[in-house]
Amino acid sequence: MADTQTQHMISTDDNPYNPFEKFDQWYAYDQAHGHRSLELLARLARPTDAMSDQEQSQEIEHTIDEISNKLYSTDGEKLVHYIKVTKQSSF
Repeated sequence: MADTQTQHMISTDDNPYNPFEKFDQWYAYDQAHGHRSLELLARLARPTDAMSDQEQSQEIEHTIDEISNKLYSTDGEKLVHYIKVTKQSSF
């Protein structure tokens, strides 16, 4: 039986690209619309070198959950919600 790993990314509900599948297009759209999702995540998440890889992943996921539950961006006059995108990987 293969082990699975769950990965999480932040995005916005208006971005038509999946960051796991078309990262370059996803990132270009995110930047062009002023959402700066990765920069927001980097400012708010607090992983440290003292944390294990699993603890760092949990910190990042927790921060994505907090952002997607509490914050939004704008695109002109439209409110845009941050969302968590999830991917299951087998290895």
